[in-house]
Amino acid sequence: MPIHDIPAHGSPVLLPWNKRVFRCHEKQSRTVTFTEELHRIGPREKLTVRACHWAHE
Repeated sequence: MPIHDIPAHGSPVLLPWNKRVFRCHEKQSRTVTFTEELHRIGPREKLTVRACHWAHE
């Protein structure tokens, strides 16, 4: 899934990112699967945090 970032030299920037899905095999765990997270890209987001701030300026 590509993530949109701020333009560079007037051209749009798309960051390719393959989010990994992890599975927990512990029987005591309530969460069976969980996904990789980055602090600059929120869950289910298509824009980086930096692109959101840039768009609102």
